[in-house]
Amino acid sequence: MKITVDRLPKSVVSIDIAADPEEFADALNSTMREVSRDAQIPGFRKGKAPRHIIERLIGREAIVAEAGRNMMDDLYRRALDEQDLQPVSEPQVDIYNEEPIAFKVVVEVFPTVELGDYKSVRAETREVDIEDDEVEEELQELLKNHAEWVDVEEERQPNDGEQVTIDLEVFEGDEPFQEPATDAVFVLGESNLFDSMVEALKMMVPGSSSEMILAFEEDDETVRPNMRGKTLRYAITLKKISRRDMPELNDEFAKNVNEQFETVDELREAVAEDLLRQKARRSRTEVFNEIVEGIVETSELQVPDTMIESELDDQINQLRSRLAQQGLDFEVYLASNGQTESELREELREDAGERVRNTLVMQEVAKAEGLEVTEEDFDAEIEKLVVGRPNPEQLRSLYGSEYFRGMLENELFDRKMTEMVIELGTEGKGAISGPGAELLEADEAPPAVEETAAAVDAAEDEDEVADDAELVAAGPVDAEADDAPDVPEAATEAEPDDEAGEVDDASDEQADEDESAEPADADDDEAEDVAEVEDEKVEKPASS
Repeated sequence: MKITVDRLPKSVVSIDIAADPEEFADALNSTMREVSRDAQIPGFRKGKAPRHIIERLIGREAIVAEAGRNMMDDLYRRALDEQDLQPVSEPQVDIYNEEPIAFKVVVEVFPTVELGDYKSVRAETREVDIEDDEVEEELQELLKNHAEWVDVEEERQPNDGEQVTIDLEVFEGDEPFQEPATDAVFVLGESNLFDSMVEALKMMVPGSSSEMILAFEEDDETVRPNMRGKTLRYAITLKKISRRDMPELNDEFAKNVNEQFETVDELREAVAEDLLRQKARRSRTEVFNEIVEGIVETSELQVPDTMIESELDDQINQLRSRLAQQGLDFEVYLASNGQTESELREELREDAGERVRNTLVMQEVAKAEGLEVTEEDFDAEIEKLVVGRPNPEQLRSLYGSEYFRGMLENELFDRKMTEMVIELGTEGKGAISGPGAELLEADEAPPAVEETAAAVDAAEDEDEVADDAELVAAGPVDAEADDAPDVPEAATEAEPDDEAGEVDDASDEQADEDESAEPADADDDEAEDVAEVEDEKVEKPASS
């Protein structure tokens, strides 16, 4: 077998494979025997017809083609092994010679990563602490979230921090742009309304109406795609103003937030700890990402399109799952954003490429550093999870099951990778220092009994495993009160295949992989969609 490999951009290779004449002759003879064994030739017993008779009746060309097809898959796999290539896409095949068989295969392969001097990448250790005013600001937010909304009886204009209830219609020319919104609720200065709409509402009194014209540029990425390049007319009716009736920050309030708090000082302490933990984690993540970015910049690789498409599939599926958990339909979500699935994929493509690139480089770093999860690591983690729990043996068995084991091993590998990268990038100083570092170090203790039990229950009920680090750091303070105003987001301003595959003479007929989704019917979406600028990727479309 003769093999010639040409490397093309984006980790695509063109492999020229030609069978040796002797090897092909053996394959041809083998195919001839198979054909003869199965052929019914008048005047001859089955399998006893002479070769020239079989060739004349069946056609030598057909037998040669069959022999070639029989060889191709084996030749292809041998070529991959010899060249140490791992395909990540289906091969495209072009047969250019029948006897002996010779063909070209074009296929995307797992990329080669050439690491740079990754050990020289550095990031500064960040000192993490919080100020008293940060704690007081968070307490004020907690008070706001627990406040009740009270209707304003006097006839006056609304102010920042007050809630307005409006009816909203939006037109493109004289035609409705979307369905009208009734009793839409916003908080001035807090909901991300267009500034011009906020100013218009501040000049109105309940019962009054106003109109305004907003023109959007073609390249305005702060609005939904279906609004770009359009001039829209907004008709607003202010129906009601409500103000917050703020509770007092006292011991009673602390108990209402969480019954475990006896005094406001205990609440303040918990809020401070939670803020410090969030700040420490955020800073640690920023340092880690800074180091990873530096390592990736020093490395060279070309990411195949198939791997990016696979990452996009994962991101879309995760989005579908998150929406479903909120009781939302993916197609309705797309319609509320004025997008097709194809357009959403393009929007996510750059991020998906970066994710794949980072993963590939960090896998290569882990390999270079000999990073692995040992049986001792796994056993130690299991002990942390079962300590102090009733029925520890039953829990050990549960966590040792294939599903939980895989999840825990992935978590342990990611944790060790994070620690290794930070160790290298900070020369052992750590990502953070100060009170924040001390708190995270304390958080590494085994999770509380109740938290672990909740994780097990959630995994059994929803087939998911809760992140151990998140369980440890779960704070007792609920920053979101159940009676906080529900602000419709539509009025606010705007995340390798191991198999080589088989080759044959029909494999160049490829199915379309990136089928664009048809735009969903937006009739059920509120007209307030056009009052927003997109901010988060998962937003709850207004219901009709």
